[in-house]
Amino acid sequence: MQFTQEDSSLYFMTITAACWCVFYGYWLLKAYKTKDNIYVQGLFDRVIARVWIITVFALLYFPQLSVGWAGHRILPQSNALGIVADVICAAGVAFSIWARSILGGNWSGAVTIKKDHEIVMHGPYRFVRHPIYTGYLLATLGSALAVGEVRGAVALAMIFVGIIRKMGVEEKLLSKHFPDIYPAYRKRIKRLIPFVM
Repeated sequence: MQFTQEDSSLYFMTITAACWCVFYGYWLLKAYKTKDNIYVQGLFDRVIARVWIITVFALLYFPQLSVGWAGHRILPQSNALGIVADVICAAGVAFSIWARSILGGNWSGAVTIKKDHEIVMHGPYRFVRHPIYTGYLLATLGSALAVGEVRGAVALAMIFVGIIRKMGVEEKLLSKHFPDIYPAYRKRIKRLIPFVM
Protein backbone atom coordinates (compact mmCIF):
# COMPACT_ATOMS: atom_id res chain seq x y z
CA MET A 1 0.00 0.00 0.00
CA GLN A 2 1.34 3.42 -0.99
CA PHE A 3 0.97 6.34 1.43
CA THR A 4 0.34 9.85 0.12
CA GLN A 5 2.33 12.78 1.55
CA GLU A 6 -0.79 13.82 3.50
CA ASP A 7 -1.16 10.31 5.00
CA SER A 8 2.50 10.29 5.93
CA SER A 9 2.27 13.74 7.55
CA LEU A 10 -0.80 12.66 9.53
CA TYR A 11 1.04 9.55 10.71
CA PHE A 12 3.96 11.58 12.11
CA MET A 13 1.62 14.13 13.69
CA THR A 14 -0.29 11.28 15.36
CA ILE A 15 2.93 10.07 16.96
CA THR A 16 3.72 13.54 18.33
CA ALA A 17 0.15 13.77 19.64
CA ALA A 18 0.61 10.40 21.37
CA CYS A 19 3.82 11.70 22.97
CA TRP A 20 1.90 14.68 24.37
CA CYS A 21 -0.80 12.34 25.69
CA VAL A 22 1.88 10.42 27.60
CA PHE A 23 3.26 13.73 28.90
CA TYR A 24 -0.08 15.03 30.18
CA GLY A 25 -1.14 11.60 31.43
CA TYR A 26 1.97 11.46 33.61
CA TRP A 27 1.33 15.00 34.83
CA LEU A 28 -2.23 14.12 35.83
CA LEU A 29 -1.11 11.01 37.69
CA LYS A 30 1.50 12.95 39.65
CA ALA A 31 -0.47 16.18 40.20
CA TYR A 32 -1.97 15.00 43.48
CA LYS A 33 1.33 13.97 45.05
CA THR A 34 2.76 17.41 45.71
CA LYS A 35 3.47 19.41 48.83
CA ASP A 36 1.04 22.03 50.09
CA ASN A 37 1.43 25.54 48.71
CA ILE A 38 2.43 28.43 50.92
CA TYR A 39 2.43 30.86 47.98
CA VAL A 40 0.79 30.57 44.55
CA GLN A 41 0.71 33.08 41.69
CA GLY A 42 -2.52 34.96 41.01
CA LEU A 43 -5.50 33.48 39.20
CA PHE A 44 -5.20 35.90 36.26
CA ASP A 45 -1.65 34.74 35.47
CA ARG A 46 -2.68 31.09 35.70
CA VAL A 47 -5.63 31.61 33.35
CA ILE A 48 -3.45 33.46 30.81
CA ALA A 49 -0.91 30.60 30.93
CA ARG A 50 -3.64 28.01 30.25
CA VAL A 51 -5.11 30.00 27.35
CA TRP A 52 -1.59 30.41 25.93
CA ILE A 53 -1.00 26.63 26.02
CA ILE A 54 -4.40 25.85 24.48
CA THR A 55 -3.65 28.29 21.65
CA VAL A 56 -0.30 26.61 20.99
CA PHE A 57 -1.86 23.17 20.76
CA ALA A 58 -4.69 24.46 18.58
CA LEU A 59 -2.07 25.81 16.16
CA LEU A 60 -0.23 22.50 16.14
CA TYR A 61 -3.08 20.00 16.02
CA PHE A 62 -6.00 21.66 14.24
CA PRO A 63 -5.26 21.57 10.51
CA GLN A 64 -8.35 23.74 10.02
CA LEU A 65 -6.06 26.61 11.08
CA SER A 66 -3.91 25.99 7.99
CA VAL A 67 -5.41 28.97 6.22
CA GLY A 68 -3.64 31.89 4.63
CA TRP A 69 -0.14 32.56 5.90
CA ALA A 70 -0.53 30.07 8.80
CA GLY A 71 -0.78 27.16 6.35
CA HIS A 72 2.20 28.16 4.24
CA ARG A 73 4.59 25.18 4.15
CA ILE A 74 8.12 26.13 5.23
CA LEU A 75 9.56 22.62 5.49
CA PRO A 76 9.37 19.85 2.90
CA GLN A 77 7.13 16.86 3.61
CA SER A 78 9.35 13.82 3.92
CA ASN A 79 9.50 10.62 5.92
CA ALA A 80 13.02 11.49 7.11
CA LEU A 81 11.84 14.81 8.56
CA GLY A 82 8.81 13.09 10.10
CA ILE A 83 11.01 10.54 11.84
CA VAL A 84 13.37 13.25 13.13
CA ALA A 85 10.37 15.27 14.35
CA ASP A 86 8.93 12.28 16.24
CA VAL A 87 12.28 11.41 17.84
CA ILE A 88 12.79 15.02 18.99
CA CYS A 89 9.25 15.18 20.39
CA ALA A 90 9.63 11.85 22.24
CA ALA A 91 13.05 12.88 23.61
CA GLY A 92 11.60 16.17 24.89
CA VAL A 93 8.70 14.39 26.60
CA ALA A 94 11.07 11.82 28.15
CA PHE A 95 13.38 14.58 29.44
CA SER A 96 10.44 16.48 30.96
CA ILE A 97 9.10 13.34 32.63
CA TRP A 98 12.54 12.57 34.06
CA ALA A 99 12.76 16.11 35.45
CA ARG A 100 9.23 15.94 36.85
CA SER A 101 9.95 12.63 38.58
CA ILE A 102 13.10 14.05 40.18
CA LEU A 103 11.30 17.24 41.28
CA GLY A 104 8.69 15.16 43.10
CA GLY A 105 6.51 17.00 45.60
CA ASN A 106 8.14 20.35 44.84
CA TRP A 107 6.43 20.53 41.44
CA SER A 108 3.52 22.79 40.61
CA GLY A 109 1.89 23.85 37.36
CA ALA A 110 1.76 27.43 38.64
CA VAL A 111 4.53 29.54 40.12
CA THR A 112 4.51 28.51 43.78
CA ILE A 113 6.50 28.07 46.93
CA LYS A 114 5.70 24.81 48.69
CA LYS A 115 5.76 23.85 52.33
CA ASP A 116 9.28 22.46 52.98
CA HIS A 117 10.26 23.56 49.48
CA GLU A 118 13.68 22.36 48.32
CA ILE A 119 16.00 23.43 45.51
CA VAL A 120 16.60 20.25 43.52
CA MET A 121 20.06 20.14 41.92
CA HIS A 122 20.49 16.51 40.86
CA GLY A 123 19.30 14.47 37.90
CA PRO A 124 18.56 16.76 34.93
CA TYR A 125 18.84 19.77 37.27
CA ARG A 126 22.62 19.29 37.07
CA PHE A 127 22.46 20.36 33.42
CA VAL A 128 19.79 23.09 33.40
CA ARG A 129 17.78 24.88 36.08
CA HIS A 130 14.46 24.31 34.28
CA PRO A 131 14.68 20.90 32.59
CA ILE A 132 10.90 20.46 32.41
CA TYR A 133 10.78 23.55 30.20
CA THR A 134 13.77 22.32 28.20
CA GLY A 135 11.92 19.10 27.46
CA TYR A 136 8.68 20.94 26.76
CA LEU A 137 10.43 23.22 24.29
CA LEU A 138 12.12 20.25 22.61
CA ALA A 139 8.83 18.36 22.33
CA THR A 140 7.17 21.45 20.83
CA LEU A 141 10.05 21.75 18.35
CA GLY A 142 9.43 18.16 17.27
CA SER A 143 5.72 18.85 16.85
CA ALA A 144 6.42 22.04 14.88
CA LEU A 145 8.79 20.15 12.57
CA ALA A 146 6.10 17.53 11.98
CA VAL A 147 3.60 20.27 11.08
CA GLY A 148 6.11 21.94 8.76
CA GLU A 149 3.96 25.05 8.32
CA VAL A 150 4.13 28.63 9.56
CA ARG A 151 1.59 27.81 12.29
CA GLY A 152 4.10 25.33 13.77
CA ALA A 153 6.79 28.02 13.90
CA VAL A 154 4.31 30.41 15.56
CA ALA A 155 3.43 27.75 18.15
CA LEU A 156 7.12 27.16 18.88
CA ALA A 157 7.76 30.91 19.26
CA MET A 158 4.76 31.21 21.60
CA ILE A 159 6.01 28.38 23.81
CA PHE A 160 9.47 29.94 23.94
CA VAL A 161 8.08 33.35 24.96
CA GLY A 162 5.79 31.77 27.57
CA ILE A 163 8.63 29.73 29.06
CA ILE A 164 11.00 32.72 29.23
CA ARG A 165 8.36 34.79 30.99
CA LYS A 166 7.46 32.05 33.49
CA MET A 167 11.12 31.27 34.23
CA GLY A 168 11.73 34.93 35.07
CA VAL A 169 8.86 34.97 37.57
CA GLU A 170 9.96 31.66 39.12
CA GLU A 171 13.60 32.70 39.41
CA LYS A 172 12.72 35.98 41.11
CA LEU A 173 10.58 34.12 43.65
CA LEU A 174 13.16 31.38 44.27
CA SER A 175 16.00 33.91 44.67
CA LYS A 176 13.92 35.79 47.25
CA HIS A 177 12.90 32.63 49.12
CA PHE A 178 16.35 30.96 48.96
CA PRO A 179 18.82 33.89 49.01
CA ASP A 180 21.77 31.75 50.10
CA ILE A 181 21.28 28.82 47.72
CA TYR A 182 19.50 29.85 44.54
CA PRO A 183 21.69 32.75 43.35
CA ALA A 184 24.77 30.50 43.52
CA TYR A 185 22.91 27.77 41.61
CA ARG A 186 21.92 30.35 38.99
CA LYS A 187 25.55 31.37 38.49
CA ARG A 188 26.67 27.78 38.09
CA ILE A 189 23.95 26.23 35.88
CA LYS A 190 22.34 27.57 32.70
CA ARG A 191 18.58 27.92 32.84
CA LEU A 192 17.29 26.25 29.66
CA ILE A 193 20.00 25.02 27.28
CA PRO A 194 23.18 23.45 28.76
CA PHE A 195 26.30 25.64 28.33
CA VAL A 196 24.31 28.15 26.22
CA MET A 197 21.38 29.80 27.97
